[in-house]
Amino acid sequence: MRITLLLILSVVFSGATMAQETALEHGHEAGFNESVALFDEGLYATARVGFDEILQTDLPVQSFLKEESSYYRAMCALYLMNENSEYFLTYFADTYPLSPRWQEAHVSAANYYFNNRRYNKVVQWLSAIDAADIPASFKSEYYFKLAYSHLMEEEVEKARNIFFQGIAYTGEYQNHHKYYYGHIAYDAEQYSTAIAQFQSLIGDPQFGGVVPYYLSQIYYKTGEIDELLSVGQQLLDNAVASRAPEVAKLIGEGYYQKKNWSESAKFLLKHQSLGGKLKGDDHYKLGFVLYKTGRYEEAIQSFNKIHSRGDDMAQNAYYHLADCYLKTDKKTEAQTAFLSSSKSGSDDAIREDAYFNYAKLAYDSSTPFEQPLDIFQNFLRLYPNSKYRIEANEYLASLYLNSKDYDKALKAISAAGLEQPTMQAAYQKVAYFRGVQHFNAIQYPAAKKLFEKSLEYPLNNVYTALSHYWLAEIHYRQKEYDLALASINAFEATPASTSLSEYKRSLYNKAYTYFSKEDYENAATNFRLFLDRSKQVSRLSIDAELRLADAYFMTGQYDNAIKYYNYYLSHVPADADYAYFQRALCFGLVDEPAKKATALEALVSNYPKSVYATDAYFELGETYMKLDNTTKAESIFIDFIDDYPKSRFIKNAKIALGLIYRTQNKGDKALDAFTSVVEDYPNTPESKEALGLAKIQYSELDRLSDYVDWIQTLTGTNIGQGALDSTLYNAAFDRYSFGDCEGAKKGMLEYIAKFPDGIFRVPANYYAAECAFAAGDDEVALAGYEFVESSGELSFRKRTVERLASLYYASEDYENAFTYFQQVVSLVGNADEGRRARLGLMRCAKALDDTPVIMQYAESLLQDEGLPVEWRSEALLNAAQSALALNDSANAKLYYTQVAAEIKGEAQAESNYYLAQFEYVQSKYEASNERIFWMIDNLPTYPQWRWKSLLLMAKNYAGLQDDFQANYTLDYIIDNTEGDIAEESRQFKSDLARQRAAEEAQAQMSDTIQVEPAELEELEELDQE
Repeated sequence: MRITLLLILSVVFSGATMAQETALEHGHEAGFNESVALFDEGLYATARVGFDEILQTDLPVQSFLKEESSYYRAMCALYLMNENSEYFLTYFADTYPLSPRWQEAHVSAANYYFNNRRYNKVVQWLSAIDAADIPASFKSEYYFKLAYSHLMEEEVEKARNIFFQGIAYTGEYQNHHKYYYGHIAYDAEQYSTAIAQFQSLIGDPQFGGVVPYYLSQIYYKTGEIDELLSVGQQLLDNAVASRAPEVAKLIGEGYYQKKNWSESAKFLLKHQSLGGKLKGDDHYKLGFVLYKTGRYEEAIQSFNKIHSRGDDMAQNAYYHLADCYLKTDKKTEAQTAFLSSSKSGSDDAIREDAYFNYAKLAYDSSTPFEQPLDIFQNFLRLYPNSKYRIEANEYLASLYLNSKDYDKALKAISAAGLEQPTMQAAYQKVAYFRGVQHFNAIQYPAAKKLFEKSLEYPLNNVYTALSHYWLAEIHYRQKEYDLALASINAFEATPASTSLSEYKRSLYNKAYTYFSKEDYENAATNFRLFLDRSKQVSRLSIDAELRLADAYFMTGQYDNAIKYYNYYLSHVPADADYAYFQRALCFGLVDEPAKKATALEALVSNYPKSVYATDAYFELGETYMKLDNTTKAESIFIDFIDDYPKSRFIKNAKIALGLIYRTQNKGDKALDAFTSVVEDYPNTPESKEALGLAKIQYSELDRLSDYVDWIQTLTGTNIGQGALDSTLYNAAFDRYSFGDCEGAKKGMLEYIAKFPDGIFRVPANYYAAECAFAAGDDEVALAGYEFVESSGELSFRKRTVERLASLYYASEDYENAFTYFQQVVSLVGNADEGRRARLGLMRCAKALDDTPVIMQYAESLLQDEGLPVEWRSEALLNAAQSALALNDSANAKLYYTQVAAEIKGEAQAESNYYLAQFEYVQSKYEASNERIFWMIDNLPTYPQWRWKSLLLMAKNYAGLQDDFQANYTLDYIIDNTEGDIAEESRQFKSDLARQRAAEEAQAQMSDTIQVEPAELEELEELDQE
């Protein structure tokens, strides 16, 4: 845009750069010229390498090439912003004071520092130049940059003198000198001088838009209001956008002094719309004028700037603010304003009226601060003879029934007395709903207590039936199956139960309760009843078919079991492998081995990775043995032994293969199979069987002497020991079989003590652990299961690791629990066991505060369509919390949205808080507050989230520029709570006050003579307009 002083000086001195070539310099000329070419192309780093090389040669210091290279090196360092650039410039200036490039170097440095706002350096480099040497046509720019730098260094007097000198020089910078000289005069209250300079700039393309601002300030400051108003609109029309708000404010203030309220409002609002700010004391006046003219939304914006005051003006301001909120359908905000009015001023009538309006609004739309019950009670306490007394009592009675803060409602109802049926009915309803809240929060003891309290006043059959229903759920989850059945029966016996949606589910629950207590006949009966009432296929009906099939299986009704396994499989469920396996077993039990073989083949083929594949493959081999298809059975058992060497059936498979070889007259192979079981699995029941079969085989082969030799080679196997210790073990096991767990535990422990290396030491430890576990003797149980686990015995492995996981979790040893839950996952026998294991892994990870792992297993559980509701709720909440902790906002929002929709109780409060926070971060302040209003209205009994939400609500109001609501909310938090939330509220209130003070200070600065000059960047923008 401008021809710089550097360019002009370069032209002036270009002729002086021609120097005499010496013989010594001749060898470096090519390198120098190449570096100059690179410099001209802007490749400063590469160019500098060549200049540095010349400077390191033996050329004389005063040689032409060294002089030029020194100059260019300094320029390269300057343009590359090297730290040593100033040193190189100083070196060049000191070393070559007579160089034609001396002034050029100074101007280059000054321009560089000017562009980088290092004005002290500009003064240093430009002051070193004799102004007399500067061509007259370029002195305006020279003086401007020097004066402007003095101004930026707050050397105002020096700047003023130089700007004045610059006015005398025509050219591009002449008006710059006038503008800044005028500004300095303005700042010194030399208004006539300032006006003369500014009027000369009217219409100037660069300064014309700034001038009206100064002129309007001067007219207002000198009290020439009529002059200000006569030219006000013209000044405003000509003002640059960045200065227009202050001009509008001054005109508005002028009309205010003339008591022309509509025109004053027009210009003050113009001031606001252009980005300006009103001072605090003006907000009431503007708000009142807007209120009287029906401009309620705009009046709110002024009234709500008045806060933390308690005088009569504030009382009226808050009352009218509340009315504005009502007229704009903002009832929650109106509550706050009425309450503030009731606490301000000296007019008791306004106080009473405002407080009653606050109470009524709290009843109609709830309040984020107090409960309507408390408000009306306090109103009657403050104004016992109020004209609103009767109406207040009517509201109070209704609130007992409608309040959602059930804890306080229960206390209020109890305090009011339970003599009247209406109060008893209210108590029954409120106790029930509070019980549901506890149930949804998985707080079963508290929920049970509330449901029982609700049943003390069985006036409403619906709530009576539902209390029984949820009591049944609690008893079931606590494994109190008989009590659960009693509650379900009570539910079904209540007249209103059949009309409830829960009735059908109760049939399913009843059947499942019988199933869980292993009463399979009653389970089958009730599953049939449930299915008979199920008109449509659902997740529950499909599961009921499977459980009915299982119940028939357990009661020996195998044909019926097959029928319902087929029904179940027709739905193509996710865990079909289990049903396929069970159905195959049924075929075997009804003596249809061919069908069993076909079913097992299908299972192994279709589900090769199923947890049942191993057992199915072994069963298939045995089935073919039963069908006398020994060739097929032999092939299967050989493959089984090769593919599943760690299966619990490996010993049985080898024995079966040996028996097949016997039928095929392959005596040596049979003997190898039997002896391998004895040698590889000593002291197991299978090894004893194999030992007997091996003896028979040796005898049939007429090799009894070999049998004796083989027996003597065995280690760890004592043929006589079985006779010695089996009696004690078998006696203990008989007690276990008959359900005498205490006696069995005692017997097994005696056996272990007497025979620590006994044949049955592994099963003895296992059964002792099982009985100890059932009796709650965790220490004995843990020792027994640990022994079984370390033995490597596979027969009890799955149950053992399940128990170890459970015991370690219960003892809060979460690392070991996590390890065993991982093993459970690899050994699960059905989908439910897999769910439980993954649930345990998630819980352990949570206890260990391992957020990524919590997320991993929470998401794994959520992919399971068969996950029970309460487990899904836990997984959803963990997924949401983990995503939040991992700063994964997208997934946190996704999961918290699902939590809000699916889970009741505290989790719903937490989810709504974070969803409101996400909206706050996105500047969706109104949407965030709407969510908070709903949460506080519907979930008022969770103080942690209530207080956090109130603080968030204050931040939303601050974002909406509604400081009245923001400050009231913050004051309420500070006055009514303690700890971190109160401290955070104080901090935010302080920060908001500082922010608003800074904004008001800026606004006040615009209302005074203290006008800062436009900086060069702003002038550049003016050039482009």
